[in-house]
Amino acid sequence: MTIESNFSYDPETGVLTRLEGVDAMGRHRPEYIVKGKHSEGYYVTTFEGKKVFAHRIAFYLMVGRWPKMIDHINQDKTDNRWANLREIDHSGNAFNTKVPSDNKTGRIGVRRHANKRGFVAFIAVDGKQRHLAYGDLLTCVAARIRAEKEQDR
Repeated sequence: MTIESNFSYDPETGVLTRLEGVDAMGRHRPEYIVKGKHSEGYYVTTFEGKKVFAHRIAFYLMVGRWPKMIDHINQDKTDNRWANLREIDHSGNAFNTKVPSDNKTGRIGVRRHANKRGFVAFIAVDGKQRHLAYGDLLTCVAARIRAEKEQDR
């Protein structure tokens, strides 16, 4: 039983199709599109008795190996088009996240300093938080952008 014999993937549309077999509920089904959703919002299916994210299967079908971690570039967890998927490490994946709803600065890695008189910028690198700047909002945002660009190199 191989991934290739169980699934078909269209890189243009991102649609993963389960070839004839048994679905996640144990029912025999002819070919069907994988649209079951995981609690995190990703499409999920089963393979060899284990739950597997559809984007991981798509990556496997395109590259021939399992990825360490995949990032959805546009942050849409259901958009599995090949152009929207990239293999990435944990720290890189953290850069492509939405700004939390309670973030008042509008920028990840920049928050109001505890003394409420200024802002602070920070970034996590290799699991360690690194202080970047303290001062006004624009200074801190600029410091964070510079640090992100350095990480992309």
